Amino acid sequence: MNHQDEIKDIISGVLDFFNVDYGIDIEKDESADILIFNIKTPESGLLIGANGDNLNALQSLIKRIVFKKMGDRQEFSFSLDVNDYRKGRIEFIKEMARNFANKAEFTKKPVVLQPMSSFERRIVHLEIIAYGETVITESAGEGCERCVVIKPV
Repeated sequence: MNHQDEIKDIISGVLDFFNVDYGIDIEKDESADILIFNIKTPESGLLIGANGDNLNALQSLIKRIVFKKMGDRQEFSFSLDVNDYRKGRIEFIKEMARNFANKAEFTKKPVVLQPMSSFERRIVHLEIIAYGETVITESAGEGCERCVVIKPV
């Protein structure tokens, strides 16, 4: 059994424990060199939770199980998604970052974004790097209040 199948079996075991109807599609994100296990389910609200909190917790749980069973090696780099929620959220964050970059560039004033997870802040930072040299980003705040500030150069 290859690593992909082993991870899929672990995900299935956890979802079976929660008695959820599901299917699992596997995609390879070439840009990030990561496997994405997309859970297709009519019970997405339960698995995603408010602001993706349940999905983040589910991913943490499954990663701990996988790494305990298979070892913490880079070849197992993977992410979970539910009904493409995370994929849609990433596109939303990228678009938001570009819009606020335009605002910061136009007004010549810093724009403070809402608090975000480290994963989402990283998306903003990378999108602004790709945006060009007219604005920069920095993280500000502590803990769950940590956010990104987009500043004109």
